[in-house]
Amino acid sequence: MKLSKDRARRYRSTVTTGLAFAGIALCSWLSGRAFAYPENAGWPVNWVLGGASPLVADLDGDGFEEIVAGGASPQGEVMVYNHDGSHVASAPWTFPKDVQGHVGGGDLNNDGQIEAVFAEYEQGAFGRIHAVDIDGRELPGWPATFGQPVLVTAAITIFDFDGDGRLETLYTTAWIWGYNASGLTLLDDQGAPLPGWPVEIDETVESGFAIADLDLDGDMEIVTAGYVGAGQGEASIFAFNHDGTPFAAEPRLATLDAGVVGTPVSLANLDGGPEPEIVACDWAGHIHVFDNQGGAVNGWPPVANFGYVDAMPVALRSAPNEVSALWCNTNPSYVLLYHADGTLDSH
Repeated sequence: MKLSKDRARRYRSTVTTGLAFAGIALCSWLSGRAFAYPENAGWPVNWVLGGASPLVADLDGDGFEEIVAGGASPQGEVMVYNHDGSHVASAPWTFPKDVQGHVGGGDLNNDGQIEAVFAEYEQGAFGRIHAVDIDGRELPGWPATFGQPVLVTAAITIFDFDGDGRLETLYTTAWIWGYNASGLTLLDDQGAPLPGWPVEIDETVESGFAIADLDLDGDMEIVTAGYVGAGQGEASIFAFNHDGTPFAAEPRLATLDAGVVGTPVSLANLDGGPEPEIVACDWAGHIHVFDNQGGAVNGWPPVANFGYVDAMPVALRSAPNEVSALWCNTNPSYVLLYHADGTLDSH
């Protein structure tokens, strides 16, 4: 089935999340329906409102990707679909409270299959991070329980942070959005906090994480951003080593004119040097670029401001390790191309 141009435009105007996999675009809508384009037999499917990206991965090793999506309902419900839109045998997975936010994935127990990792929580009560296999079974040691009333405010990130060959799980919690206090926690593959974690910071962190070797010492660092109050005041870029210690003299690496609300921090090599630069878009519509010590890169942010940048800028490369431009879109609707020196492409 092909979409008319009018239908495609209408869907684009209402889409909340989307992923591409194996030539198919997967999207979810405010109406609680998920679509796959080009539309295959079995799609669209109906599911409870989630408003965040699902996990698309081959969980059972059959060569086809499954789709794992959380949603808000009287009971927390995680829907798991085969590539043809049918449910896997174990779905839905149900939990006492809401399951919302992005679903992460990784082979946590080194069995050759990917597990789904997601948050279940009730605002003002408790929260848990689950790690579940394709059969709906919780991995040993999981779930990891929060020790305070919190929300998970950024995408769960799974990565081998310490280089030991096993995956860790990074997540951020806050009491409520705008409360000006957040905690970052790194869990081992058994769901236990690693030494040095959690760490507390004095801003609300809603931005996703960027992971890179900022100083080229062979160890990975974690970069994120926060905001104060409603996001209109001064805010910060934070950077940590994988053991929870500050990357610099203190966790706050740089300050911004306004908060980074929702948009992930990104990394790109804009100046041609060996170390990556940090790119962050604040609530006031400024695109900031910092070096790995938190110093502002000349030419950034650009003088012209076209509005809030509502997605992470895309780095366009002219060479394997060098970025020639940043592409971004704004609200109101502009599509912009900035050169590496911060000048706007006028063509």
